[in-house]
Amino acid sequence: MFFTSPRFALVRILALGSITALGCAGEGDDADAPEAETEQALWQPAISEESARPASCPNSPIDQMQCIGKYCDDIAIHCSDTVFHNKISSYWLDPVSEENGAAMCREGEMISGISCSGKYCDNLSVECARFEGLAPDFGDRVDAAGVLHPFSYRMPFVSEERGGIMAIEPSYYPYGVACKGKYCDEIALWVARMAEVP
Repeated sequence: MFFTSPRFALVRILALGSITALGCAGEGDDADAPEAETEQALWQPAISEESARPASCPNSPIDQMQCIGKYCDDIAIHCSDTVFHNKISSYWLDPVSEENGAAMCREGEMISGISCSGKYCDNLSVECARFEGLAPDFGDRVDAAGVLHPFSYRMPFVSEERGGIMAIEPSYYPYGVACKGKYCDEIALWVARMAEVP
C-alpha cells in the first residue's frame, strides 16, 4: 500500500471514491485489480517534515496533489498516467512558505516532485522538470460549449479542512506553487496547458 497511516488510508478511500480502488474488494472483483494497482502506483508516498526523502515522479509531471493532517502536515502527489516522457532535465527550487509567496518553474517546465521542511511542512520545495515531447500550448481556448480555457491560471487555495485534493484538469500541468496561512496551511498550484510535440 502507498499510504503511511490509517488517517491517510481514510482520506485516500474518500478521494478515490471506493474501497475497491484500494484493492480491498471482495472476491470476484479481480477485473478491477490491475487498474487499482496502477492507481496506487501513481500516488507517491506522502511526505512531511519527518520524511527522509522527497516525493518525485520519474517520467511524468504531477496531475494531483493532496494535503492531509493538521496544517497540511503531510502532502502526497499523483503522477500523471496520461503523459510518460523522458525527463530531459530537473532541479529543485528554493523553499517557499507563507512569508515569501510563490515558487515558479521556468517556461516549458512542470512540477514533478515535492519536498518540505519546517514545522508542519511549513517550507515547500518543488522539483521542476522539462520533458521530451511536451511544450506550452500558448493561447486561450474556447470549447464547444463556449467555456473559456485560459492558457495559464492559479487554482484555488486548498487545505485539509476543504478536502485537501488539488485535481488538475486534463492537458494542464503545474508549474508553480503558492501557500498562505499559518504554517503554509493553504496551498495552490499554478497550471498551464501543455501539448505533445514531435
